[in-house]
Amino acid sequence: LAPCMLSRDACDVVLITLKPEHFYSEANARIFQAIQQLMIASTPVDIVSVASWLRDREWLVKCGGSSYLAQLADATPSVGNVATHAKIVHTKWRLRQLIATCQRIAAEGYGDVGDEDEFIKAAGESVDDIAQGGEKRGQLEPVAKSLREAFDEIKAAAERGVKSSGTPTGLDRFDGKIAGLHDGDLMIVAGRPGMGKSAMVMNVAVNVASSREVANNGAPVVVVPGEGVCVFSLEMPRKQLATRMACSEGRVDLGRVRGGKLQPADWGQLTEGASYISTLPIWIDDTPAISLLEIRAKVRRQQALYDREATATTPARRVGKVIVDYLQLMKGRE
Repeated sequence: LAPCMLSRDACDVVLITLKPEHFYSEANARIFQAIQQLMIASTPVDIVSVASWLRDREWLVKCGGSSYLAQLADATPSVGNVATHAKIVHTKWRLRQLIATCQRIAAEGYGDVGDEDEFIKAAGESVDDIAQGGEKRGQLEPVAKSLREAFDEIKAAAERGVKSSGTPTGLDRFDGKIAGLHDGDLMIVAGRPGMGKSAMVMNVAVNVASSREVANNGAPVVVVPGEGVCVFSLEMPRKQLATRMACSEGRVDLGRVRGGKLQPADWGQLTEGASYISTLPIWIDDTPAISLLEIRAKVRRQQALYDREATATTPARRVGKVIVDYLQLMKGRE
């Protein structure tokens, strides 16, 4: 609070991170509210203007009077550290929110919660709401920095001799249209029932999860490991989905598998396909009517288990793609 009353630049930094309710002390919350409102009104922020704003609203005495404001100013902490101090205040507020939320959930849990599944999901969402507040916020960055990052990716792709800058789907003509799959993209495969949407995206999942060879600008071919793929199947049980994947990989007619009419040659191909699929980093969840928060939580958990930075002896690996089959069956928040 003291740097905010000494430097307008400090105010700009703090206002990005903090709100009045983030302060534990009611007096400090009111003082910060005064600073915030004075900044909005483009009024100079100092002890006199803050005291005047509080006095007009009969809050000055409750905040400790002018003497408390003078004590804050006398503290004179380093203005350069104000961003770190603001982060500490925000972190402590989030922890208090978490403690209060857990206490409330615990108290309600001893009573009649009604539908226990809904109660547990609501509890998880309450905690997740607090977690969202701590996610890294985007910052304004110079366009030059964004261009450098983009050109680094373009240069790396050119040196590898790849046809697209994104992750290949394995469908060459499709990759020619979309330039591969890119982080942050939401791609929706649309079509009438029975046209092969699920089969297509599962083929893409297998191709993305499989390691592939890429040219290295004349040097020996480099083997790039596949990316992990999380599949959420809301319509088809995971055993059925796995059977389809094995049939597709082994080039075996699914109709013969379902009808129990496999030929001797089919068994070898099916076994070979299943063996290969089982080695890939693909995970399937067939929870019906799953919510977005559940999907995000499960993907984050899988990332924590699977993701790994590159070392001198092992390549990096990560969960890179998420497939939902299909979106209309998902459940939204209340």
